[in-house]
Amino acid sequence: MLIGSALLIAASVRALRWTMIPRLVSDLSVAEVTGFTADRFIEEVDLWRVQLRMIRGLARAIESTGFAADRTAQAIESAQRYFFGGLSLIGVSLGTLVVVVAF
Repeated sequence: MLIGSALLIAASVRALRWTMIPRLVSDLSVAEVTGFTADRFIEEVDLWRVQLRMIRGLARAIESTGFAADRTAQAIESAQRYFFGGLSLIGVSLGTLVVVVAF
């Protein structure tokens, strides 16, 4: 029963630890992106530099988001295994207790 309880606690910790931690998604700030619509950027001859900065920032944001989603999915999957393992062990323990007390 103790091992089952420990697995249930581990499932809760694993699920909450990896799904509730805020993660850095992008290094582009809202002020910077808003500034790209200003006339000085629109009239700039080398506008492609601004576009490259945005594309690189978006690529990092997509990669970071995908990585965070993958880690969250793995954490939830392992938490599910811990949960059902713990629940099974507690069920076996309670079943054994009932059989021992009944006979």
